[in-house]
Amino acid sequence: MNLSYIEMEVKMKNDEFKKENNQGKNYIDKFKGGFFSLLTQLVLLLCIFVSIAVSQANRPAGNFRANIEIPLIEDVEVKKISAMLEGRPAKFKTHGIDVARYQKNINWPLVKKAGVEFAFIKATEGIGLKDSFFDANWKNAKEAGIRRGAYHFYIAEKDPAIQAANFIFNTQVEENDLPPVLDVEVTRGMTPEVIRSGVQVWLNMVEEAYGKRPIIYTGYHFYRKYLEGHFTDYPLWIAHYKGYENAKLSREWLFWQHTDRGVLAGIPKEVDLNVFRGDIAELDALCVPTGKVKPAIDLAAN
Repeated sequence: MNLSYIEMEVKMKNDEFKKENNQGKNYIDKFKGGFFSLLTQLVLLLCIFVSIAVSQANRPAGNFRANIEIPLIEDVEVKKISAMLEGRPAKFKTHGIDVARYQKNINWPLVKKAGVEFAFIKATEGIGLKDSFFDANWKNAKEAGIRRGAYHFYIAEKDPAIQAANFIFNTQVEENDLPPVLDVEVTRGMTPEVIRSGVQVWLNMVEEAYGKRPIIYTGYHFYRKYLEGHFTDYPLWIAHYKGYENAKLSREWLFWQHTDRGVLAGIPKEVDLNVFRGDIAELDALCVPTGKVKPAIDLAAN
C-alpha cells in the first residue's frame, strides 16, 4: 500500500515534469517562429530600400511633375521654355508669363534664365482687393531684368470707376513697363451692354492716369460672345489652349496665353505661359517710353 502510493507520487511528478517540458518547448518554438518572421520582414524592407535607391540613382536629373510642388533647382543649367514645354508654339520666339498669388514665392532671376522676356503681374481685383504678392513680384521682376506689366481682374457687377481707382491707387507704372491690362472674363450675370459700358469706363480712366492705352485680356469664347466688334483700337491678349490655328479671331491678337499648366524653373506652381506676336524690339516699342510716364491720379486729393 505504501509502495503503491510512492509509485503513484513518482508517476505524478514525472507527468508534471513532462508537461512543463512540453510547454517550454512550445515557448521556444513560438519564439523561433516570431524571430524568423521578424527577420524575414527586415530583409524585405532592406530589399525595398535598395530598390528605391537604385531607381533614384538611375532617374535623370531635373524637375519632375507629381502631386507635390516642383523643387527649385539652381545648381543646374536652366533650360529654355522652348525645351521645357511640350506642344509649344514654335512659331513665336518671345515668351512670357502671367502670375498672381497662386504661384507663391517666385525666384525671378531663375525665371529670367529660363528664357522669360515679359511678365504680367496681378495687381488688383474688383473695388478693394490687392494681390498679396504684387509688391514683391513687381519689384523683383524688374530687378531680374524682365519686362513687367500689371493687370486688374474685372468684376462686372462692381462699379467700374471704383475698380479703376483701386488699380491706379495700388499700381505705379514706370518707364519701360508694359501697358496696364484689364482682365475681363466673367459676366457675373451682367448683360453684354453693361459689361462693355463698364469696361470702357475702366479703360478711359486708366489711360488718362498713365498716358498709355491699356491692353484687354480675355478668353477666346468670351471675346467672341461679348467683345467682338468692340474695343478694336485696344491691344488684345487672348487665352486659348487648343493650338494656334484655333486661336485665330476676326482681328489679330498681340499676346496669346497658350496654356495655364506651364512648368518653369523658378516657379513652384503651374503657371500661365504666353507668347508675343513680334520680336524683342517690337515688345520694347510697346512699353512706356523713357520720359513719357504720366503720374497716376492722386486719389487722396480728389
